[in-house]
Amino acid sequence: MTQRRLMAEGASNPNFTSLGSITKLLSTRATKLARNVGMSLLQAEGMLWANDRSLAGVMQEHFLFSPASTIYGGTDQIQLNIIAERVLGLPAIDYEEKTNALYHRGVMMRNDPCQSEVEGLTAFLRAEVFPRQHALRDAGVAMYDDQGHLSPEVLVAFSGVRRASASAGFYTMLLAEELGGGGLGFEALFRLWETLFDVCGAEYWLGHQAISHWSRGPAIFTS
Repeated sequence: MTQRRLMAEGASNPNFTSLGSITKLLSTRATKLARNVGMSLLQAEGMLWANDRSLAGVMQEHFLFSPASTIYGGTDQIQLNIIAERVLGLPAIDYEEKTNALYHRGVMMRNDPCQSEVEGLTAFLRAEVFPRQHALRDAGVAMYDDQGHLSPEVLVAFSGVRRASASAGFYTMLLAEELGGGGLGFEALFRLWETLFDVCGAEYWLGHQAISHWSRGPAIFTS
């Protein structure tokens, strides 16, 4: 019901995206609940693997996969911040003050090895993504059509951001060098996606297309 409400609201209000965080948070909690109930029913059998598994090992695989649901698509903490600030209207976190406190405690280093990439991506998002997002908003373009699919205008905007990012050298910088990418490591992957969500949040969702998805591991051969 929440998802249907979001689709209905999104059809008339292109900026109505923050409540999607509620759907994501609820789906994560449902995944955890299903995991806990399923493994409780299996009891000791839940430890079996390979040919010894019941139900073809569906619950065991779900158990192993379930922690990922708290991370992909925005962590639970990010979703809670979005809901607090953009749905409930609570005061925003002072990230600059929080970051300085982490530096002071030695939790973060100021000599960030990814600093140049972070600054470059931030500048790209503000120069290329924000104007495109504003153009969609000013034109009254809804993110989804009446069938719940991404609208044609949004798909064109996605392609435009990806092409601009590729030209600027950002889109494939996490892809392996042997496949033509920048070959940056997993620290860069974390820092750059962290930067992307810090700068764009849920409001500038076009920015989520600035870095190629699933560009590490076996999935690169099927993308």
